[in-house]
Amino acid sequence: MRRLSFVLTLVLVATVLAGCAEQPGGGDGTNTTTPPPGGEGADCASTTDATKRAAEPTWVMETTMGTIRITLFCDKTPETTQHLVKLTEAGCYDGTRFHRVITGFMDQGGDPLSKDDAQRARWGRGGPSDCGQEPDTIVDEFSCADGSLSTTHPATCSSGLGLLHDTPGTLSMANTGQAHTGGSQFFIIAEPTPWLDGKHAVFGHTADEESLNVVLAINNAGSESGTPQTLVTITRATIDWS
Repeated sequence: MRRLSFVLTLVLVATVLAGCAEQPGGGDGTNTTTPPPGGEGADCASTTDATKRAAEPTWVMETTMGTIRITLFCDKTPETTQHLVKLTEAGCYDGTRFHRVITGFMDQGGDPLSKDDAQRARWGRGGPSDCGQEPDTIVDEFSCADGSLSTTHPATCSSGLGLLHDTPGTLSMANTGQAHTGGSQFFIIAEPTPWLDGKHAVFGHTADEESLNVVLAINNAGSESGTPQTLVTITRATIDWS
């Protein structure tokens, strides 16, 4: 399957990491900017309980290093967040590892294959189909400053992007470097990463300082190569609708 990774364009890191292309390409040629599905204030709905819905539910990851609570931007990136809700409720994230952690950059997880030590050589290549879910990939959603959505990769918003990789704790979709290849894998940044704006879709942010501290602790247990010094497991992931 696919390997999900990122490109660092730092002066000291001018090479491509994990086989990811530096110039985004591929996809279906989509170049559109449209209002969010459902209009302004669209919310996320539970796939298992129709009474549960919220404009900004919280994604709760209980990990072996502490609990991370992330506010999901359903009103700004509805399809992406609803996809995450579905995977969470299906148990896709329970038992997964943060399989790629680059110190000073980001914590990457969400690969169902990372539940299995015997599959370690394939960690980073998994997606929704590996936990029995479809679709295996979703269309990129880039929130524009005027409230519209762009599905261009990289994004083209006449008003500029509304969600940026500008603060630690930002949640974004991992992909192969090609358009519309996000599936189940995600990353949370430890430092501002503006070179990822318009290339990876932001759809959430840590809900509190405690959660950010866990993200940073996981990041400190990473390495420059991305191989974690300490493997951190997501023991359970849930959606808090309150």
